[in-house]
Amino acid sequence: MNPDTSRRTIQRHLARLVERGEIVATGKGPSRRYLAPMDLTEQRPTLAGSDAFPKAIPLSADSNDVLKYVEQPIQARRPVGYKDDFLSAYEPNKTRYLSESLCRQ
Repeated sequence: MNPDTSRRTIQRHLARLVERGEIVATGKGPSRRYLAPMDLTEQRPTLAGSDAFPKAIPLSADSNDVLKYVEQPIQARRPVGYKDDFLSAYEPNKTRYLSESLCRQ
């Protein structure tokens, strides 16, 4: 969600998700918590441990395609090569892999 989204708008979104059964609300007032229902969590594919992408977050068709590909076992993916010089030239917090315009985007 956008950090500028109003509290009331977020509350309406959460209420709709609870209504549709995509999340479960527990508690009242400030102590209210929102959780994934058990049947939703069990349907998630198993990535490394519990790193599966939450099904309650809507994705574009392109994003779904990418997610399906990444969720495949590593043996089913097409092998790719890497330029070792390109990767080893990276210095955390000093250099970037992406251009300035792509970073802004």
